[in-house]
Parts: sequence; structure tokens; C-alpha cells
Amino acid sequence: MNNIDTKYIEDKRRYISQMTETIIPNTNDTEYYKELCKNVQPFLSDHIRKYLSTVTNINSLTPQALPCYGIVVIADISGYSKLASILAEQGSIGAELLSKTMNGYLDMLIDVITKYGGDLIKFAGDAVIFCWTYDLGNDITDNPNESTFNFFDAGFMITNVLMCCLDLIKTVNENPVYIPGYQTVLGIHLALGAGNMYHIHVGGPPGRWEHFIAGNVTTQISKILDEAKSGQVAISNQAWKFVKNFNDEFKKYLTINYNGDGCVIIEGGKIPDNVFNIDKENKRISVPKEMCFDKELYNKWRYYVNVSALHKMESGVSNLVEFNELRKVTTVFVRLSQVKFTSKEDLQIAQEALNAVQRILAVQEGTLRQFLYDDKGAVILLYFGIPPYSHNNDALNGIESALQICSNLKRILDDFTIGVGTGMTWVGGIGNKIRSDYSVVGDSVNMAARLMMKAKKGTIYCDETTYSLSRDSVQFEDIGLMEVKGKENSIKVYKPIKLKSRITDERNLDGNVEDDIELIGREKEISIIKKELIEYDRNGNNKTIIVEGDEGLGLIPLEDKLITESKKLKFNICIGFSRKKDKATPYSTYYQVLISLFRLIRKISSIKPILENLNKESLLVNDDIRLNSGTIDSAIKASDDILNSKIRNIRLNEDQSFPKGSLSKSNSNPGSNLYVNITNNSYISNHLLSTNSDILNTPISFSSSQNPNLNQILLNKYEMKEDDPILCKSKSFDNKSSNSNCDMIELKQSNSRSDQSYVESNQLGIERDIIDGLTYLGENIELAPLFSIAIPELNFPIPDSLKKINNQTKINELNNLVMRILIKVSYRVPLVIIMEHLQWSDPLSWKLTELIFQQKPKLLFCLFSFPDSSYSSKEKGVQIFQKMKNANSRKIILNGISEDATCEIIKRLCTTKFNKPCKGVSTKILDIIYQKTQGIPMFIRRMVTWMLDEGKACKMDNMGYLTVLTDDLEEIIPGGDLESIIITQFDRLQTNMQSFLRVASVIGQQFYVYDIMQYLYSSGKKQQAVNAIKYIDVDKLDKYNFLKKVDSPSDNNWLNVCYMFISSNVQKSIYKMMTFDQRAKIHSFLAHYYEQQYLESSDKKNLLVIVYEHYSHTNKKKKDKKISGIGVQIFLSNKIYA
Repeated sequence: MNNIDTKYIEDKRRYISQMTETIIPNTNDTEYYKELCKNVQPFLSDHIRKYLSTVTNINSLTPQALPCYGIVVIADISGYSKLASILAEQGSIGAELLSKTMNGYLDMLIDVITKYGGDLIKFAGDAVIFCWTYDLGNDITDNPNESTFNFFDAGFMITNVLMCCLDLIKTVNENPVYIPGYQTVLGIHLALGAGNMYHIHVGGPPGRWEHFIAGNVTTQISKILDEAKSGQVAISNQAWKFVKNFNDEFKKYLTINYNGDGCVIIEGGKIPDNVFNIDKENKRISVPKEMCFDKELYNKWRYYVNVSALHKMESGVSNLVEFNELRKVTTVFVRLSQVKFTSKEDLQIAQEALNAVQRILAVQEGTLRQFLYDDKGAVILLYFGIPPYSHNNDALNGIESALQICSNLKRILDDFTIGVGTGMTWVGGIGNKIRSDYSVVGDSVNMAARLMMKAKKGTIYCDETTYSLSRDSVQFEDIGLMEVKGKENSIKVYKPIKLKSRITDERNLDGNVEDDIELIGREKEISIIKKELIEYDRNGNNKTIIVEGDEGLGLIPLEDKLITESKKLKFNICIGFSRKKDKATPYSTYYQVLISLFRLIRKISSIKPILENLNKESLLVNDDIRLNSGTIDSAIKASDDILNSKIRNIRLNEDQSFPKGSLSKSNSNPGSNLYVNITNNSYISNHLLSTNSDILNTPISFSSSQNPNLNQILLNKYEMKEDDPILCKSKSFDNKSSNSNCDMIELKQSNSRSDQSYVESNQLGIERDIIDGLTYLGENIELAPLFSIAIPELNFPIPDSLKKINNQTKINELNNLVMRILIKVSYRVPLVIIMEHLQWSDPLSWKLTELIFQQKPKLLFCLFSFPDSSYSSKEKGVQIFQKMKNANSRKIILNGISEDATCEIIKRLCTTKFNKPCKGVSTKILDIIYQKTQGIPMFIRRMVTWMLDEGKACKMDNMGYLTVLTDDLEEIIPGGDLESIIITQFDRLQTNMQSFLRVASVIGQQFYVYDIMQYLYSSGKKQQAVNAIKYIDVDKLDKYNFLKKVDSPSDNNWLNVCYMFISSNVQKSIYKMMTFDQRAKIHSFLAHYYEQQYLESSDKKNLLVIVYEHYSHTNKKKKDKKISGIGVQIFLSNKIYA
């Protein structure tokens, strides 16, 4: 296990806690961990607990295939697929009804299995897998059909298991299911196998561990399950041979059918307990009783529980089986047909495959549900969109992950398929207090499984919903209509091919940025940027611009505008960009900055001959260079003068090219005036190195005497020859641009270390640029290997002097070297460094960012970031970010745009759609669009585009005005994108604030704190409840401004404060996330609560309507009579409302 893997899982662990700011205590809180252990225990099989009881150090775990003799049963629910298909037509309530039906079934199953001593290994959709095992003292025999277990013991055990199967049939078979508008019967059929098997343990960092069973016995039950009909048990021939030779006494109690293919069918019967005097109570697997439920035990157990379940339990949910919610979730099924556990050698393949998947999950923030195995191979089930990992577009995350998984798996095996489905699902705990799991139920889950089975070898299939949500960013192939199990009609299927290039789909830097719709309403921000650029152009002093805003508010379009304006002034631009997947990659944010910087230095070096021929009093203005008089002296003075001069006048032209061999021996002489080494400069010693005590306290000598031939080796290796390919000519300085921006966007897609491929010629090119650049700037080229920390593709020989120092010292020296380079370059040319998505920077990039901000080289430093709330509270980066914002920097904070700007966006889109100018927009359309989007430009654009494409909501009349076509406009216009953002932000709130907002969403758009707290503290009388209420700082906890204060009482009693949701979209999104049972429970309480207030004070006639509304959302059987009575009262009081 390498260090970066361990760091991955620990970082994710901290991230989960920080999302809700409910951090697990560092102290050994006995009661806290005792409660956690009690809650986690039902999520572990008996085998896992027994296995972990032998483990002293969880970090020492390795993949295992533990041999044993076992009897395994799979119990499958008959009629589930048909029921799921019927309920899928009812949407989210259908998913909830299906989950409730399944939970009732599972509760009965678990009780019976436990009574007979079975160990429930897996909840697998509509089936459960359970077993009885006997550990073998030796490895499994080469012949899987040979048993190393005696007939008597095996026959005795199998008879006990058969009695369990018959008891299950008696308990749950032919169980009626009553659903509004539909009635059916669910049955159960089972398969029983016996023989040698393995307990498999795979996984580990950067994810969690998975346990499942495999081997000959699992192959048996997979092959014979379909032979059994509802109410039958199929027993494999391998298991039956033990039973038939054991004792004939029991056969008279059974109905036996020998017609099964490879099995015997038991059609019914009951074996009395006294036939073999079996003590069911003592059949449970012997699991050592945990000595103590404490932190140490919990830290073992948690590695076998999925992260979503842990998140809920650590956030204070004590009984996860009773917790559930509705979520839009993307499900990914991965079938690994080549994984066959016929021997231990297959363990390595399974481990590599799961590791390949979990590495991607750690980056994309998905959840591993489980690893399953049957005779057709292995299946890995993943979810995107369940807490704590919910995002604005989890469908895109799921597709991107599937593409990366596909790429990774091809290096391990070639026979695999992937299915992806997206839809509204029920999410919550299943099972009971004895054995539980955290699952997702819904039609889209079943759809993903069907598509996995339909997909061709090595490909991905997805449904239409997933395609619709990700088609802007992913290239798809339309497979057409396809028939799948559980659907009466054929469905549309798509095959994702690859992610679209950002330069073609999101940016067009060569176009007119003034026409960018998402910049409408940003005139003030653009004006500030232009002003700062002009000021920098005039005086050349260091400037820092910080642009802060949430996703969708126009960060990227504003960045593009800054780039365009910088190009007009012929500034040289280096862009660094962060990606979430690279937060653990050293210097990932500065990876492309460094490459572009050295290409810029090569450009500067190519014009040096021009500088040498200039008279210092002259003034040159042409297309290539503009040099102001009196600046040449400062450009060639010693280092102190260079650092304090105003060298800001070298402007590199767009069409100026590199001459081959521009760095000749004469102009690369370190003794030349333009190559003065500033490492001894007092400014650097006093300021730059003051933050790096390791460098000061650990003198490093890079003299050539230590390695006399290294400089010559490096120079010879990268010396430019006349017949060399022109590798030195960077895309950054082609005929299109004078700066490093042109190729920057093209390279963004390959910036990640995990997916970047570097051709040898490009690698050699940047190595040459580094050597030539260091030589030109008068730096010691023996420092060149330091850049391998940030650019791993480099292949420099390592000098002995670098081998002898530790990593921290190397990092400090690299930071200082980069700072010296930036100071020298920024004194020669105007330089703009742009950092995009700063919030995803890795720790070393943050440190370098802080150094640049502190040391203030003469450059324009532009930082684009999400707000503070997007950072983890304990992350070092947020502290640096806040420090920079509070210092002397120019801050631009993006908020939603105005209604007038929203109207302009709508008019611009209508003009494009109808090919004629749009002169105005209906007030009703504008109000609804603005309310649903809260002025977020990205979502205004998406929502209006959808509305215009739909064609049913509006039209443009002959006068050029956009008018309404229907009275149901608010229902037609979707708010899906904004809803995803709201749910993502909701998940990041503290648990108590989430509970507060859930109740508030049921009350309505406006509410009093007192009413919410009455529900949260509903036990006891009113006065007692008030006394028990703990203070909640709503204003502080509401960090996303979901609420606004309407009224504050004069007595400052926080319980009497009135709030309202900032928009109906926020209220509806939170309300829809709850299950129907949860809503009904709160509605029922509020109905009784407001009814009691009305009865106590009959003059409050307005409460009747509120009571009526809440009762209308409660259980139908209870509400009808009540609603009728209240309706009569409202009718009689009609004059009041008139």
C-alpha cells in the first residue's frame, strides 16, 4: 500500500466529516463510539466480524481468499420484476412503495435465517445470499467437486439448512401485496448448494474493503436457481448426495421432484424439529463477542461499510433502517465476466479490477455499493448522487467515471460490460436491527443492470435520461431502440464514446467574447478588469485580482474576457487550472504554468540579439518590440538593479517565431550581463528565503566540482542541432497568439497525471526549454531535475547533490527557484498568471500561490475560485484564500444578475432561435425564469433554451415580443438544474439545520422558528418542550442563504423569529427530497398542532385553511372524514375569507 493511497482514503474520510462539520471526536469518547459500534454492527456479516477479531492492525489487511466448506442459499423473490415495472410508472412514490414492500419481506427473511444460524452475506437487489460455513484447516483440493468434509457432518448441516428454506417458504411465500390501484402476490424460490468455497476479501485504500463468497458452491446455486419455481427449493446434486445417504427418515415429510437439471426440487413439506433433535438456537456461527465497543473496534468495522451509511450514522442517525429519502441517482453496473473463482489465482484479477474502480470513485466522489459474484462472473455496483457525494450533475460524473473505468479495465481484462441509468430513487436502510444495509431502490437501478447485460464486450450502454443530462459534455453513439426485461415498450439506448473537447464545446477564444450571453449583466465586473489591466500596463506594479463565485455565475466566461483583454495589450499569459481529481497531485495547478513559462523564456531569449544592437537612448516602436527610452540600462544591470527596475516594455509579437539555436554558446554564458544570477541578491535572501528555513539551515552546494561532467552532459543532451525537428517552437507562440494561452485550453483535457500521455518529442521539447531557460536566466542547470516534482514526465539525470537532500528541502528549493524565475521574467515582459478553479488546488500549489502573493513579482496575478463555503473547513487552502482576500487585492464577487440582464439574455436567445430581433419579453415569462434561476446566467440560458425548444410555452408574435401560450407556464418550465445545486448545498449543511429545513419546507414558504421546534421537540407538553429546546443559530447555520428573515420580535426571542425561503425552488427541492411517509408524518403533526391552536382560540379562522391543507397530505384512510368536517367549517366561515 503506497502513501498516496493511504492519503486518499484519509482525505476522503475527513472530507465526509467536514461536509456536515460533524467531525468524529479525536478523544476516546466511550459513549460516542459505543453507540456508533451498535449502529454499525448490523451492517457486517458474522464472518466479517469474526475475521476482523483476528486483525490487530487494519492497515495490515491484504486481499484474501479464505478456504472453507460451506452450504450456501440464494433466496429470490418471485414477482419482484413485474411489481417494480408497475410501480416505476408511479415515479418517486413507486420507488418508495417498492422499498417498503421489500423491507417488510426482508424483515421476515432475516428473522428466519437468523433462527437457523445462517450468516446473511449479501443483499442483492430482490435476493439475499446466506450461508453456513465450516473452516478447513487446509487449502481447497484441486478438484472442486471433491469434498474434504465427512458425510455425516455435511448431511446434518444441510438438513438444518433445508429446514430453514422450508420455513422461509412457509413464512413469506404467497404473501399478498396491496398497493393503491394494484394487488399482487409475491413468492419466493430458493437454490441450495454445498461444497468447497472461498471467503473473498478485496479492496482497501483508496476505497473500502469488500467481502463476498465464491467458488464451486456459488456456481452450483447460480446454475440451478431458475429451476425452482415459486414455493420450491432447488438442491444441487452435490448437496443432495450428502442428504440422501444420511438418513431416509426425513424424506417422508417432503415432496420431492427429481426432474431438475443438475438438481433435486423440493416442492414443499416440513421436517419436525425432533426428527434429528436439531437445536436451532445453537446453530448460529460462533462469533467472538467483542470485548468492548470502542474507537479501535469502530475503526476496523468502518472499512467494510459503505461511505454513505457511515456518513449518516456519524451525523447522528441512530437507526438507519428507519431513515430514507428520495434522490436523483445515477447507477453504474460493471460486469467482469473474466473473474472466475475456480482457484486462488483469480484473486489478483478481482483485486486489480476493484482497485481500478475505487481509484476513480475517490476522484469522482461516487459510492461503492457492493461486489457480487455468480457463475457468469463478478458485478461491481456504484452510485453517484447519494450523500455525502451529491453534485450538480451526477449523471455526467457517472458517465465520466464509466469511461475512465472502461479505460482502466482494458489494461487488466477485456471481457467486461457497463450499464448506466439515472432517475429518481428511494435511498435508505434496508433489513432490520439484526442485519442491515444501505441501498438504492428504483426503476433506474434495474435499468442500469439490464443495460449492463445488453452491452457489447468492452462497451458502455446508458439510458435516455443519462444521455440527456450529459450530452453537452460527452460524445454519444445512438444505439437505437432496444427491448429490455421489465419494460413493455422498447427504450432508447446510447453508447458514450468520449468526453468532448472543452475548446470546441465550452470555449471559443478566437470568437468575440462580447457576444458571450453569460457576460450579459457583468458590465461592472468587466469594467473593473479592464481598469486593472490598464493600470498594470501603465506602471507595471504587482496586482492581484480575485474573482469569486458559485458554479453557473460566469467565472469561466469572465476569465475568457480577461484573457481576451490581456491579448489586446499583448500581455504574456500563463494559465494554471485545477481539477478535483488532481487535489492529491503535487503542483497540479502549476503544471501547465511552468511549461508555458519556459516556452515564454525561450521566446524572450530569441529577441536578445535585437536588444544588444539597440542604442539605449533610442525609442523603438514596431510590430515586434516596443522599448521605451532609458530602460535598456536597467535590463542589463546587476541583480539588485534588475529587481528594482521597471523593465515592462518588451512586448512579444504574435507572429514572431523562434530561430533555431537561438541560445548559442555566446548568449548562454552565465557571465553575460543579462544572465546575472540573482540567487545571492539581498532581496531574495531577506524576503523570499525567509519563509524557507530548511534551505537557510541546510546549505546546498551545486558546484560543478561535485559533479564535474553533469553540466556538460545536460548541455550536450539538449543542444539544438540544425537537423533537429523544431521542437522548440511552442504552440504558445504560433502565429495565432503572442502568449501562452492558445495551447493552454487544448492541453486542459490532458493535464491530469492519471490520464496524460506525453509523446517523446514533446517531453524532449520541454526538457530543452528548461535547460535553455535556466541557462538564459543565469540559474544553475543542475537544479533542472527539481522540476520533475511538478512535471513527472521529465527525465533529467539526478546529480548527487540532489540525491542527498530530503523531499521537503527539494520542495522548498523548487519554490525558491520558481520565484526567482518569475521575478526575472516579470521584470523583462508584462506577465499575467491566471489560476482557474483555485478551490481544487493541491497543498503544494497552495503554498506556491501563497509565496507568489507574498513576494509580489511584477506580474498580474488573477485567481478564479468558488466561494469559501466550497472549501473544507479544515483545509489549509481556505485559510490562504481568506488571507489573500483580506490583504491588498482587488476582489470581484459574483452574484446573480438583475432582472433587466435576465431579460436581455432571454431576448438574445429568442433572436437566435427565431432569426429575428426580439424586442421584449412577457412579464410572466420573465418573472418565472428569474424566480426559478435566481439570476444565475448558466441556468437562465439552459432554462430558456429548453423552453424555446419545447415550443408549447411561448411564441414570438409579429411585433417581435415573446408571449405566453399557456396558463401552466410555471409547471412547464423545469427547474432541474437549480434543484441539483440546491440539493448539493443542502447535503453540506449540518444535520440539525437539515432537519430544521425539512420541517420548514412542509410548513410552507414562510414560517416561525417556534412551530418548527415544536415538531423537533414534539414529546411532552408545550411548556416542557419549550424549556427543552436547544438554541439553533439559524443565521449562522444557513451558510447558503436558503432563508431570509422576515420579522424579528422586540424581545429578541429567537423562537419567535419569522423566516421565509429565499425562493419557492429552494422550498420545493427540499420538500421533494423527503419520502411520502416522512412528509405525511410532518403534515399530520402540523395538522393536529394548528388544529389545537384553532380550538384554543376560535377567532383564528385563518388556521382552518392551514389545517385543511396539512390534513389533505396525510394518510388517506385517516384524512377523508377529517377533511370533510374542516371543509364544512371553512364553508361556514366563508364570509371571513371573502
